[in-house]
Amino acid sequence: MAKGYSLKFDFSSYNQLERFARQANRKCHLGDKGDWLNHFLWGLEGLHARLLGVQLHYREIHSWELVDQPGIPFYELEVRLYLMTEYHLSTILFHMDSAIECMVFALNALGYATNSAQFKDVTKVDELRRISPYNILGKPPNYSGGFVPGHESYFPSLKSYWHENRDLILKISEQHDVSKHRSSIFEGGRERIDPPDSLFERLGIEDDNSKQIVLSPFAEIPLRP
Repeated sequence: MAKGYSLKFDFSSYNQLERFARQANRKCHLGDKGDWLNHFLWGLEGLHARLLGVQLHYREIHSWELVDQPGIPFYELEVRLYLMTEYHLSTILFHMDSAIECMVFALNALGYATNSAQFKDVTKVDELRRISPYNILGKPPNYSGGFVPGHESYFPSLKSYWHENRDLILKISEQHDVSKHRSSIFEGGRERIDPPDSLFERLGIEDDNSKQIVLSPFAEIPLRP
């Protein structure tokens, strides 16, 4: 029902990183400094789960299943489409933002095991709280979780890529914060024009183009600035 709206993520590099971390955790290698391996695995599991959430909600937000509910009055379907679109949109942004956070958390743990002086200390609660994307991107000096030097030394390609896409990463964070704490962020978009066979007949609006447009899920959604 959401054909053409499927996202796929390649986890092969993260699977390789997990195997490497488990090997590194052995006493003959880095050893288990402050339970770093569990912190790494928790971050990695969080990343996988959040990206699964992006996949699922991205599919749902574009799906005709949102309105394929015969017997429900038109007005209720219209409200349902609006609210469900806002719900899926804000949830996608949560998963996107959280995936980025989880990645940093995992990499910090691996970095700490390699060189504890250049990463946040996973044995200290206050240090764990300061792990964030700003450790890689940087933020004004009054922010306590600023640059962590180890990313430059051990993950230089990641740091370079993130700085190239800094505006996008910060936009995801901003949109997530607004949708979580402030207001709705959905205000329309470009509708899909490929309804399933007989859908509008089942909804009783086969002869009403204006209602068909209102009940069409979205092919594209510009985010409110």
